[in-house]
Amino acid sequence: MLLSFIWVMMAQAQSNYYVALSGNDGNSGTSIGQAWRTIQHAMGEATPNSVVHILAGTYNEKVEVYVSGTAGNRIVFRNYEDDVVVVSGTGISYPDAVIGIFDQSFVTIQGLQVANNEQLDAQGIIVEGNCQAVEIRDNDISNINFSSNPNMTANATRNSQPLIVYGSDANNAVTDLVIDGNTVRDSRTGYSEGLAVNGNVNGFVVTNNVVRDIANIGIDVIGHEGTASSNDQARNGLVKNNLVYDCKSPYATAGGIYVDGGKDIVIEQNTIYQCQWGIEVGCENIGKTTSNITVRNNFIYNNDDASLAIGGFDFPSGSGKVVNCAFMNNTCYNNDVNANGIGGVSGEINITYTENCTLENNIFYATNSADILLYVADVNSINLEFDYNQFYMQGAVEWEYEGAVYSDLSSYQTATGQDANSIFSDPSFVDTSLPDLHISATSSAKDAGNPNFVPSTNEEDIDGEYRLNGGLDCGADEHYFATGIHVYATDSDIDIYPNPFVNKVVLDGDFDNYEIKVFGVGGVLITDFTGTSSPLTIDLSTLGSGIFFVSVRHLSKEKLSICKIIKE
Repeated sequence: MLLSFIWVMMAQAQSNYYVALSGNDGNSGTSIGQAWRTIQHAMGEATPNSVVHILAGTYNEKVEVYVSGTAGNRIVFRNYEDDVVVVSGTGISYPDAVIGIFDQSFVTIQGLQVANNEQLDAQGIIVEGNCQAVEIRDNDISNINFSSNPNMTANATRNSQPLIVYGSDANNAVTDLVIDGNTVRDSRTGYSEGLAVNGNVNGFVVTNNVVRDIANIGIDVIGHEGTASSNDQARNGLVKNNLVYDCKSPYATAGGIYVDGGKDIVIEQNTIYQCQWGIEVGCENIGKTTSNITVRNNFIYNNDDASLAIGGFDFPSGSGKVVNCAFMNNTCYNNDVNANGIGGVSGEINITYTENCTLENNIFYATNSADILLYVADVNSINLEFDYNQFYMQGAVEWEYEGAVYSDLSSYQTATGQDANSIFSDPSFVDTSLPDLHISATSSAKDAGNPNFVPSTNEEDIDGEYRLNGGLDCGADEHYFATGIHVYATDSDIDIYPNPFVNKVVLDGDFDNYEIKVFGVGGVLITDFTGTSSPLTIDLSTLGSGIFFVSVRHLSKEKLSICKIIKE
């Protein structure tokens, strides 16, 4: 019995391997002094329940993972401590991807810079085939371009994909996929996307990522493209807490976040700005359907075209359709700002063919030059419902609904039967110039949502606060004390304890390259601890009891975490 116990303990012990530019692939890899030289060698030798630590430097190689972990014994390939590790495809034409994961499971890629792949069909990281529990975490992916010529014109055959997941195995879905904390940026992708989940993918999360400066769609969830011969829909997914901006195509209207053919997906607590469409839910393939998409609690602003674009754009002859979707508690401000752009005039909200779709408890604050708040195409959508929304626009305003134009909310309500409990009123954002789209204490959006609304399990507002505070507020922000704090993502390497506390609270962890501030209610700065060494004890004994907020911003990764602390 004792021998059996020892054997089990040994089998579960974690192994550590090392890769360094000064290493040699003939070494054991089990210490820094015996490090391997190439990442590719490590990706063929690592064993289940091991971590491969890659030391600082630029590794000019394209690599493929040839090993799998097991349940509870994954294999992690990551940067050593805080080392900057660049995996660069410079000058290497084959294979297409800088990092490839094909038919492998229980593998993590973490903390790497994946860069410099410029060629037709270039890829940064690809996950494809029969893959379970693959995690892509905290990587920086950039300069993945379909051509090294920046003036090369894109077309349907000229593409690149910085981060792509292909569920290409019809019988074995990609499952338990995690894409978290990455930055995907500065790539000319042609007709492809910055971050995409495509095909037979059943169960995924895309969370806390920054996707920016992509020459097309930012984040895309895809189905019906023939990626798998059956079960060809990305499904049962969560797209949450992502920051998406400056994703624009020179040849078509691109969405910051797009669902094309996916199903059973929640899109929540994202911030999207300076794209073309903000969030688009559509279905490009004729005879196909996008279904059961919930878009809730997002900030969407300053985009060239509509904040929300929903429906089959040319159903039935030129596209599929969108059915059974809900668009709830989103804050949409100052969209459709480029009337002369590719998308033309689209309005703050743009609806084409849908069935059984609902838009409720949203704020739509328009400023576009065409004066269009709402555009609903005259395509005989079935069971399209609007209610408990808050509309606002200074000066002249239009609701364009199924071919008719209405110049005020009352006439629109009477003629269409829509938005019976909606209001036309300035929502009183904290600041429209920044903008800060949290609502003020006196906002007419407070308690203006559906009084019968019941939050879904674990549903929170844009700041991660409980969705109901008394009555339901319209828009993404449920008003509490924390106005003026814009949350991009919710992860850091810093622990905060105890919480609640009496007089003092401790911050412990890696403070390197972090900005640390403490705010009171209303976003009032109490003190700035940036540059302080760890651990840090914050003494708030001179202040009264109540709620305070610690903001932890990672300066290079463009992430901000907000932690609510309570002084008893």
